[in-house]
Amino acid sequence: MKKTRTVLTLVVGAAVLLAASYQLLVWGLRRSLEKVDYATMRELLKVPLTEAVREPAATQLELGSEKPEVMKKPRGWTHAPRSEVRLRAQLWDSFVNATHVGHAAIALDPAYPLPQSSNKLATVPSPVRLDAWGRDYCLLRLVDRVAVISRGSAGSAFDSCADMHINSRELAYLSPGKLYEYPSGAIVVVVKGR
Repeated sequence: MKKTRTVLTLVVGAAVLLAASYQLLVWGLRRSLEKVDYATMRELLKVPLTEAVREPAATQLELGSEKPEVMKKPRGWTHAPRSEVRLRAQLWDSFVNATHVGHAAIALDPAYPLPQSSNKLATVPSPVRLDAWGRDYCLLRLVDRVAVISRGSAGSAFDSCADMHINSRELAYLSPGKLYEYPSGAIVVVVKGR
């Protein structure tokens, strides 16, 4: 009888200790998850995606050369400050929106001129017509492709797309499906028909 009582006491004690540990663990997890900044986590997830599609853009054409010089690619993102992480996440959002805008522009009848602004594309939902900084894209037709141009994070004020100083000769060398950054801060995505 004494053995049974001792075993029962140990089992009940272990069960109470286990239940208390479980409750403490759940309370700690809930408390730590309340502090998680999910917006920052989303930004961190977008950074490697941006790095996969990002390329430096042509800065100038050398006389007599076929291919343009390119800017040097900046260092990696792993130790980047928060502002740099946010910029890369915004670049990804702009890339995705520009791709949607480009496909909508490609679908337009080539017999008619392409609208200069993405705001004129009624087939694209309004938030998608804008880059991550809330500005519309400029559109430029390149034979069988469309260049979708954003002013980028620098946000220089341009009255028209012609003021961006990006010409179609420079854009002819860019591959579709990449996000190109110019020294001015402008970004370009070239979209080819499906």
